[in-house]
Amino acid sequence: MRLLAKDILARVDPRTPIETSIKALAELVEEGKIRGIGLSEVNASTIRKAHAVHPIASVEIELSLFTPDPLHNGIMETCHERKSMRAELIGRSTLITKS
Repeated sequence: MRLLAKDILARVDPRTPIETSIKALAELVEEGKIRGIGLSEVNASTIRKAHAVHPIASVEIELSLFTPDPLHNGIMETCHERKSMRAELIGRSTLITKS
């Protein structure tokens, strides 16, 4: 069975080096079971470490008026430096409607 999606490492296990996790996912890419590796909820340093092991296809980040952090914490610059990577922006709304 061949999976056509990329695998997203949603949260990094603090007890496991990111390099170990990416190496395991890279083996799945090489076997053709996944197309690429994505990261979520990581900082710029983690992205660099992961990308050194295997090219990272995408990084999910939250960007909103209330969380503009990716514009200032190096994540967007890190993704931009690595031309093969894209940042997937996740927005949240705090609009509340009354019934």
